[in-house]
Amino acid sequence: MEYLTENFSNMIPKEKSRVYLFGLFFGKNLNFIPRVDPKLFLPSHIYEYMKSNRYFGNCVGHGVGNIFNFLDDELRQIVLGRLNIDIEFAEGFSFGLGRSFPSLDESYRQEIQKSND
Repeated sequence: MEYLTENFSNMIPKEKSRVYLFGLFFGKNLNFIPRVDPKLFLPSHIYEYMKSNRYFGNCVGHGVGNIFNFLDDELRQIVLGRLNIDIEFAEGFSFGLGRSFPSLDESYRQEIQKSND
């Protein structure tokens, strides 16, 4: 992930279908992405691309939704904080989380619901 993060701009696919898979991969591996500032959601250059490409943002959210219950508490709070800010990310997140939501611990479900109030 460090190599992909450092060389991100050279790795971005041209085709939409590959951008989808690329974003999904980044979302599913969010906890392995090196961050200079642990309070940041993504490194700034990746976040800027996510904001400029709605498909990528949606897919990152989808991937994060799939692994949400495996994130540490701090990263989970950062993700929940992005839901009201990054709409495309939030849409993908809800889609990815949808399948596993009923099986989440009650405290996680309440935490997610509180973040949307």
